Amino acid sequence: MEARIVPNLLKPYCHVEHLLSDMCTHIVEIAATLLKLFLVVQATMLQRCRPMSLVIHVA
Repeated sequence: MEARIVPNLLKPYCHVEHLLSDMCTHIVEIAATLLKLFLVVQATMLQRCRPMSLVIHVA
């Protein structure tokens, strides 16, 4: 009887843990995507600023 109760008690916990791990993977994916976007934006900003700074140095 007791052996049957334990898995039933663990089921909701395992479900919650599964949901949390899914959420964590999604959060990591979102963070990675945001980081890539940030790096791309930063790179384009640097490329745009570079010719201007070169012009300033030449002038």
